[in-house]
Amino acid sequence: MYPVIYRAISVIDIAFFILLDFTTFAQLKIIEI
Repeated sequence: MYPVIYRAISVIDIAFFILLDFTTFAQLKIIEI
């Protein structure tokens, strides 16, 4: 049970990191334009 929860949390963390990176990249792109 614990490993499954840990895996889900890690996946959410990775997804959040990717989303955050994408949003910052979009903001930089908008600022650049």
